[in-house]
Amino acid sequence: MRELCPDVTLTSDIIVGFPGETEEDFECTMQLLRDVRYDMVFSFIYSPRDGTPAANMEPKIARETANARLQRLTALQDDISLERNLRFVGRRVRVLTEGVSRTCEEILTGRGDMARPVHFVGDRSLIGRPVELKITSCGSFAFEGRL
Repeated sequence: MRELCPDVTLTSDIIVGFPGETEEDFECTMQLLRDVRYDMVFSFIYSPRDGTPAANMEPKIARETANARLQRLTALQDDISLERNLRFVGRRVRVLTEGVSRTCEEILTGRGDMARPVHFVGDRSLIGRPVELKITSCGSFAFEGRL
């Protein structure tokens, strides 16, 4: 996919600590992250739901083990996400202005093809409108841009 569309955004949902998950199973998941290099992963610790077949499955994974696995997975994915995001720094992107940032009244937030939020200084009249931004910096989860 990336040969045909280098900027394609790949995401996944991953549950760790599913009943019966072995360390080998978990390592296969970690290798999948290394191989695919997802842009984002939504990861969770398994929690049983009454009435589902998995609720009665054995063996249960200790909460401490599941927490440790989630931390390892998150650390690896954070590194991969940052690496993937860095390719946008210095580029111009088009984003749809969604609203005011949750953390700062002077900052607007929008999203473009990168699927992650882009924060930038702008007038509230831009909300609901597409804008062109230059990406100035990034973290693992979001970008900073300038009109």
